[in-house]
Amino acid sequence: MDRHLTGGRIDPQNVDGWGNFFGQIGEIRVSDVRRITASTEQPKPERALEIGSRLELFVDDWLIDSMRDVSLKLHMPEKGEVVFEFNAPWEGSHGAYFTVMKDVDRYRLYYRASGPSSGGERTCCAESKDGIKWHRPSYGLVEFNGSRDNNIIPTTIAHNFMPFRDTNPDAPEEERYKALTGQVVGMVSPDGIHWKNI
Repeated sequence: MDRHLTGGRIDPQNVDGWGNFFGQIGEIRVSDVRRITASTEQPKPERALEIGSRLELFVDDWLIDSMRDVSLKLHMPEKGEVVFEFNAPWEGSHGAYFTVMKDVDRYRLYYRASGPSSGGERTCCAESKDGIKWHRPSYGLVEFNGSRDNNIIPTTIAHNFMPFRDTNPDAPEEERYKALTGQVVGMVSPDGIHWKNI
């Protein structure tokens, strides 16, 4: 017997034809349904984990052996001062898809700049020593309005550019940095600035 998704639940029925489902179809026929359960829970380690002196954000109990009369609580962020404004001519009116990453001796802020005045989407990178005072390095890689004096970095796709530093010691130096884009294009870079597709 086939099963049908109707009204938000799966019912065994013998229904032929199509009706009105959110203005399009009334049912979705699913034959031989098998339940697949996914879990975000990770098994507890058998011994204490060495975290050294690094800071840990407790968003779950994976690093906690036991709790008594305490609970985990995420607090609301507090509004602070503005640390970066998107006001360069090539940034246009929209900044989006931000990635802040600690990169050895600096922080890097990758973002998508776009808007009518910027002439399309582009990937930019700002840098900071402390994560508070940011500057736009002049990479000189991409021309905008006749000048290369900007922080635009060449990427195949700027939409949802998500870079990270690969800390695996076996990663080739020319691929130390990796990124994915919104269209699932993989990229690699030796320095986080010069990217190529993989």
